[in-house]
Amino acid sequence: MNIRNSCTTALLTCSVFLAGCSTDKPQTTDFDRGALLTFYADALIVPGYARYAQTCRDLQTAWMTFSSSPDPSSLADLQETMVRAWTAWQEVAPLDFGPALDRGLSGFSNTFPTDTITIALLMNTGSWDLSQADNLDAQGFPALDYLLASGSDGELIAAYDSSPGAAARKAFTEALISRLVQLSESVQADWESQYSQDFAAADGVDIGSSLGKLINAFNRYLERDLRDGKIGIPLGVRTLGIPQPDKVEGLYSGESVALLLSGVNAYRIWLLGTQIGTGEGIGLDDYLDAVDARYGQVKLSSEIRDALADAEAAISGGITVPLDEAVLVQTESV
Repeated sequence: MNIRNSCTTALLTCSVFLAGCSTDKPQTTDFDRGALLTFYADALIVPGYARYAQTCRDLQTAWMTFSSSPDPSSLADLQETMVRAWTAWQEVAPLDFGPALDRGLSGFSNTFPTDTITIALLMNTGSWDLSQADNLDAQGFPALDYLLASGSDGELIAAYDSSPGAAARKAFTEALISRLVQLSESVQADWESQYSQDFAAADGVDIGSSLGKLINAFNRYLERDLRDGKIGIPLGVRTLGIPQPDKVEGLYSGESVALLLSGVNAYRIWLLGTQIGTGEGIGLDDYLDAVDARYGQVKLSSEIRDALADAEAAISGGITVPLDEAVLVQTESV
């Protein structure tokens, strides 16, 4: 099985559910959709947002340390904490519905490639409104990746400590991190209040149901963020085969492959209901089994597991350099 088959299998999974959501008479099953949604909310979604919000607060703490005393040690800690928060973001990235969609969490947190020209303009003017959609690609993790990793340690420390624009750079970076904290905590709070109960209660199979929202969000994530954003666009699938290495996620920190692998793992978490630390719980794969969904002669859930394992192995074993290099020198592997 190759990567194309892996993506096709995952898309087929979503298509099966969407077909079920759109039909007037879905297949009869005793599967407890309410239990599935409750598990997702209580064991996966709320803890996932809590972990993400905590890593954003950790990033803010690391920033405060570096800001007050810029040196190689505090810079390294800040960069590492940024990557941890960015990795935690991958886990909740597929959940672009409900509070996350209402607050524009995905766009404001991880629109890449970042717009370095706009970043420079905002810092030079000393005025910005990060709630404006025009500034989507000048904030979030990609912008921090540029500000905190695009240069040597000495260059970066000087940019925040002794350069003429150090004060503006500090103020803008602090604003970016504060916004990540504010957005992550707001979405977490929304889920921990009424929305979690409403989510579990909407256990129908129509497009407006929680299951329909989940599948639509997962499908968008696969097509737009995981397949196109992380791999296809840098590889050149939308530019007549001409690679676009500057379009990768994690361009400046060199974390593109690790973030890609985290993105595939996030897809596994939500399809299989994987609870961190305790293994699998109730997932969409169980729903597929309940309606006896098949891929040829085998269970579709089994095919999905194999496809995910193949995709992860292809990334881990086939891409040995940062993705911006790999789209040029390891094109077949990518």
